[in-house]
Amino acid sequence: MDGIFKTQTRHFTAPTVTGYTFSHWLVNGDNAGSSSSLSLKIDNPKKVVAVYNTSSTKHNLTVTTFPYTGLDLKIDGTTHFTKNTISG
Repeated sequence: MDGIFKTQTRHFTAPTVTGYTFSHWLVNGDNAGSSSSLSLKIDNPKKVVAVYNTSSTKHNLTVTTFPYTGLDLKIDGTTHFTKNTISG
């Protein structure tokens, strides 16, 4: 980080990305908020990541395992039963 003093504050803005919606910031792996702008004091090395989701419809997936009988897959509340083995 040449040219940045140790106590300087830096401002980040998540760019617009076609087909995606900004979700949140990660700073060193920790959620740093969902505002599209972020200000950080540079007091040590930081890894800053803007996280995006696809703009398409989100779905909830729940997987329940049952020994010897397979899996129940629930997608948006609808259960889909599987065989006791899944190959892929």
